[in-house]
Amino acid sequence: MYTNRIKYFLSCCLLTLSIGQVDYNSEIQTILNDNCTNCHGNSGGLNLTSFSNLIEGSNNGAVITPYNHTISELYIRITLPSSSDEDMPPQGSLSPDEIDLIAQWIDEGALEEPGSSTGCTDPEAYNCADDDVWTNYIFDIGGTMYDNSCNWDWNLSTSNAEYVGGCESGPCDGYYNPGVSTDDGSCRYYQSPHGDEVVFTVEENGISIDWSAFIPPVNAILESYHVQRCLGESCTWMTGFAIQDINTSTSLFDEFDWETGVQIKYAIAVKYTNNPYWGWAIGASYITPEPCSLGDLNGDGGFNVLDIVTLANAVLGGTCLGSDAPDYCCAGDLNGDGGYNVLDIVTLANCVLAGVDEGSYCGARVDDASEASLIKKDNLVSIEANGFIGGVQMTLSHGSDFTIKMTDRALFADYLTNDGNETRLLVITPETEDLFSYTGEFEITEIIVANSQYEVSVDLPIAASFNLSDAYPNPFNPVTTMTLTMPVSGDMKVEVYNLLGQVVATLASGYMEASTYTLTWDASNASSGVYFVQADAAGFTKTQKLMLVK
Repeated sequence: MYTNRIKYFLSCCLLTLSIGQVDYNSEIQTILNDNCTNCHGNSGGLNLTSFSNLIEGSNNGAVITPYNHTISELYIRITLPSSSDEDMPPQGSLSPDEIDLIAQWIDEGALEEPGSSTGCTDPEAYNCADDDVWTNYIFDIGGTMYDNSCNWDWNLSTSNAEYVGGCESGPCDGYYNPGVSTDDGSCRYYQSPHGDEVVFTVEENGISIDWSAFIPPVNAILESYHVQRCLGESCTWMTGFAIQDINTSTSLFDEFDWETGVQIKYAIAVKYTNNPYWGWAIGASYITPEPCSLGDLNGDGGFNVLDIVTLANAVLGGTCLGSDAPDYCCAGDLNGDGGYNVLDIVTLANCVLAGVDEGSYCGARVDDASEASLIKKDNLVSIEANGFIGGVQMTLSHGSDFTIKMTDRALFADYLTNDGNETRLLVITPETEDLFSYTGEFEITEIIVANSQYEVSVDLPIAASFNLSDAYPNPFNPVTTMTLTMPVSGDMKVEVYNLLGQVVATLASGYMEASTYTLTWDASNASSGVYFVQADAAGFTKTQKLMLVK
């Protein structure tokens, strides 16, 4: 308990009380002398002959609860009906004005002499109403006790908290005082990040701590956070969050070699402007890193297809990214690169197919591919490789008319479309070269091809023949687009004809490198009607009908 105390009093009246603060000796003691001391004078029970005797209470305990007349035993007794055996005084009764004056005196703090009408008016500050339990305001950080309690003292000799009742003499400095009317800016605050407000993410090389969910008191001015990591009674300040630092960030990464099963305490202190120092607001949060069984994502104690499906869905959905990732994600980084992708799934699938037990090394295949090429032909995407392909992960960008159907000849094959124009797909251990069929046009924005353990280089993409895709939209007004695929370099001509066979537009002409091209016809200057677009190369001709509607 700290010893500097200021006595605060209510400057406004309760109910119909007169303006001004109550003086105990001239007002309250006079009422008691005139009405109560005949029965409660020098008796062994309640003695009402002086302020000290009244505050000491009766054999049954205190009869005054400062700042709250409604639960004070004295007030309850003087407001009982005269017919009650416990009514005070036993003969007659106090006048309403006398009862109200006693209530006002209690709510002003039940002090002997009037004092100041200013103090802390914020109920969110340190509060005597919460100081009935010592653990609320005495903090244990690495064996050091930070004692900010008004009612309790920490006894260093006995290592116990002892009740001293400081609040009974008026709230301590910085404590909320319900008996004052004007705030003087002295409020001290205890709120600090702890419990569900602190999120831990255990990583191989340390622990990430995020307390952005913490909301400080509305009227408090937060200057900085200070963070310690405690193992037993040994505490270490975190870089950037030590005593001398001023840091309002709400997250950090603690890089250190944690031990499985060893509890770690993180003490996050808050320095508020009115608090003397950071030790007035400290919250403790705990984490005990547990071993993560690589590959066993469903926690059943082994490797199986359920783990593959769980990991594959996590990769497709991106659910293992970010601080709110599910706990099973730590078991999914099988290749230890800090990410979650097809390489991890292939490693896990290799273990499942090999029938090994959890934790065993699954090894690699002797026929692993070292290179691969994608093939696009007749609305089918396939892969050619010089060895075993364990999996393919791909991200496609496309229009709203795009559809996809995955192969049904693989250990796992699925896709997920986001926002209508992006699709992520996975094919694990394909049995054939075919990966998926499609309609519409797409662009590959990301691809990872893996053998049984490593990523494989891949050529993107190779078309097996010349192709001119269907124009879209069609009918159109006034612009339509199509894709020209050139598997090899050569001369190419793409022209638009009207029904009379006249060329009305040339979309491509001359020598073109092997690639895929997007061709657009802007028919703003053409009339509504039927047109034909024709692509011509050595040994390749394709014509399709276009309908311009204005």
